[in-house]
Order: sequence, then C-alpha cells, then structure tokens
Amino acid sequence: MMVLLASQSPSYCERWRKALKGDFVLHEVGTKRNLVATLREFKPAVMVLDYDSKQFGKLNFITEITQHSPDTRIIALTNHPAVSVAVSVIAAGAKGYYSKGLSASLLKKAVQVVADGELWIGRKHVSALIEELIELNNRDQRTVKSSSPQKSEEACPGINELSQRQSEIVTLVATGKPNKLISDALNISERTVKAHLTEIFKRLGVTGRTELAINVCRSPGLAPCIGVRISRGASGRSEVKG
Repeated sequence: MMVLLASQSPSYCERWRKALKGDFVLHEVGTKRNLVATLREFKPAVMVLDYDSKQFGKLNFITEITQHSPDTRIIALTNHPAVSVAVSVIAAGAKGYYSKGLSASLLKKAVQVVADGELWIGRKHVSALIEELIELNNRDQRTVKSSSPQKSEEACPGINELSQRQSEIVTLVATGKPNKLISDALNISERTVKAHLTEIFKRLGVTGRTELAINVCRSPGLAPCIGVRISRGASGRSEVKG
C-alpha cells in the first residue's frame, strides 16, 4: 500500500518516513505540481498532508484532491488543531485530522485506520463534528419542510429496517455510550451488543461507531445525537470499532 507524504518541510517528511518505513510504500512530494502528478500516476491509498504548508493548507485544495483522486484518503496534520478547522477539513473530504505531535506508533495506526475506511480525529473534535452535522441536518430539514418533503433523502439507507433492539443500540451508540453502558442499559451482555453492532454495520454499510453516529445524526427524523459524546480510547482518537 502506498502512502504519499506531502510537505514542504524536509524535517516533517523525514519524521513521517521514519515512522512509516517498512510498513508501507512511501513517496514524498513538496509541491502541488508533484503532488498532482503522483496522484495521477500512483493513486496512493493514503496521503499524510501538512496542513500548515502554504502549498497544501487550504480547504479547496483538499476538495480538489478528493475529486481528482477519490480513492486517496487524506490525513491532515497541523501544529495547531482547532475544532472549527476539524469540521471544515472533514467536510471538505479528508478522512483524518490530528496534531503533528502524534507519536510514530499513532501515525502508523492512523494511516492503517484511514486506509481501512474509518475516520481518525482528535477526541475533542469528534463531538464538534457531529454537532455540526446535526445543525446542518436541522437546517436541511427546515428547508425541506418549507419546500417539498419528497426531496428529503435518507442519509443512512436501511436505518428504518433495523429491529427494535438494533435501533435502541444505534441510538445509544449515537449518544456516545460504550458497549459496557449499552449492555447495562439494555440488560444484555457485551458480547450480544458486539454481535448486534457487527450486523448493524453490515446492514447500514458503515465501518465503525463514528461513521454510524455521523450517519444517524444526518438521517431525517432522528434526533438522538443532541449533546453527543463519543467514547474514546487511550490513544485520544474516537473509538470506531465495535
């Protein structure tokens, strides 16, 4: 699997290269021209992007990349992570947003997680992202109701086909409950919760808890996510596995 390292800073490229060497095929670029050429020729699976760079640190550039090479998943790294920027970067098409201060082991894990189709976001940014999606959904619903209700589209196809138990689990996941609290709330075992989640992920075509929560929050008529808090692991990223 190829990982593209995009930065004008040789020191950052060197740090990232040392962290990822031996596990991935690596390529480095320092200009937009070389980046575009590399995307066209190699179609890398993941791009680690220096979002502080004047060459690459713009939202419209991330959008251009995702349109030009939709199979390349972008992790934007910055020295000054901010909630508002996290929301904008993910909305622009990036699959990861984090501080440049992450360790070598976390960078390696972030690349693998994003390559697997999941999101990698700093824990304090996840809730803000979902809250922003809730607000966008609310605005969209107000617009739909003022025009034609038939224009409403379900953001998470299949959500209405879940069983009552599965719907209860989805709601609890969307409100940030870990498996232990879900099992306590529903008086079922954690193993049963995990089995339900596996089936839910399969039915809804999502890859983990964060994607599930985001899709649920965007689904018309669903409002369990107000004040949502996603459970986090010790790494500081959102937990996206069942």
